[in-house]
Amino acid sequence: MGNLNLGLGTVFLPSAIPVVSKPTMSAAPTVTDSPVEATALTSDENDAWLFDGTPATVVSREYRLLINNVLAVGPLSSATVVLPDGSAGDAFSFQLRVIVEEGSGAQSAWTPIASGSVLTGFGLSETIDAELELLDADGTLHITVLSPAAYADHDAGNGAGIFTFNTADLDAGPVNLVPPQIADDGTPEPEETLNMVPGLWIYDGANSAPAVTSQWQRDGADIAGAIATAHTLDSADAGASINVVETATERNGTRSASSLPIAIPAPLATAPIYSTSVNQSATLGNGQTDSLSIAAAGDYIVAIACIGGAAFSAAMSNGDTVTPLTAHRRAGNVGVTWFHIAATAAADFVYENISSDDSFTRQLVIYDAGAASAVMRNDSFDDTVNSSAVSTVLTGLNVGDHVLACVVDRKNQSDVFAPVWGDDLQG
Repeated sequence: MGNLNLGLGTVFLPSAIPVVSKPTMSAAPTVTDSPVEATALTSDENDAWLFDGTPATVVSREYRLLINNVLAVGPLSSATVVLPDGSAGDAFSFQLRVIVEEGSGAQSAWTPIASGSVLTGFGLSETIDAELELLDADGTLHITVLSPAAYADHDAGNGAGIFTFNTADLDAGPVNLVPPQIADDGTPEPEETLNMVPGLWIYDGANSAPAVTSQWQRDGADIAGAIATAHTLDSADAGASINVVETATERNGTRSASSLPIAIPAPLATAPIYSTSVNQSATLGNGQTDSLSIAAAGDYIVAIACIGGAAFSAAMSNGDTVTPLTAHRRAGNVGVTWFHIAATAAADFVYENISSDDSFTRQLVIYDAGAASAVMRNDSFDDTVNSSAVSTVLTGLNVGDHVLACVVDRKNQSDVFAPVWGDDLQG
């Protein structure tokens, strides 16, 4: 150190202090994962540094984590730090410093490689394979579900399997990403069991997994007792819209989500469109005919039932097509024959007894073929009440086709024709 005498005593002047160069980052590493509380942030080693303007060789790296500008983790040689549980909403800074070969082992300053706000931790109600991506610093997350297909194929408006939400929404309760779905083959039928595919919920990871309940609805109203993951359709569901609602509840709150509704077909036939009265006087022997007036063009199914067991052929007086639906069916003294009529205009339906049996009592019933598109029921008898039930089984039917049945009361020489929907569907 030098000195200078100005006649005022001795004044000491400092010698020049040398300036030590420090490495500076020229390319930042990539930090994977989103900054979610109680989860890890990991840096790769693809950083690059300069020393005095030229590329430098990194000898070692150290990492640390600041929360609200206070040291929370480190320094560490590991490139992974864990954001503290309970730090959601706090400011974080993930920092790196290095030592390089140049400058006899020069050390850099602490340099931020990731910063922002810590996001709320979350859990998922179902096990999935997914990728997460932070979209912006306000807490918006982008989730891409890879499997299973029930969630990966769902499009909430961003593309199949892609979901965006803000973690702040978890403060009010679980958030639904995929609503529940009804696993249906596309043709719901009476007595069919509908099964539910659970929805996908995301929730605050600081809480336990939400309790999720199910409630089936008919036309938007709860079905009493229908709280299982499956619902068997009954006659009350016919013609209605069915959906299922999931409700997820945890400490932060409760939210609900509904499946898309599915329409349950109405009974295809609830009553015949025309029925003759029981004819107890006119016996129809072999080769004899009788007729019924068809009032208008249409597609019809006609049933002829009789006491005596007679079989019939039929034709339209104007030549329109009449097709026997099956062979004549007989049980004891009761017979039934079914026909399909494609009527192009009003005309007479003429039927003839083609059997050796007489028809003592008979009744004709007409159904709208568009509504009664199938007739399917096996023979059944109950002589203990002195009655017989007879029907025909059409060929080419599918499981779930609807039923028409005729019942003839032999004792009282009268009959009741009643379409049956529900229990009589054949599997």
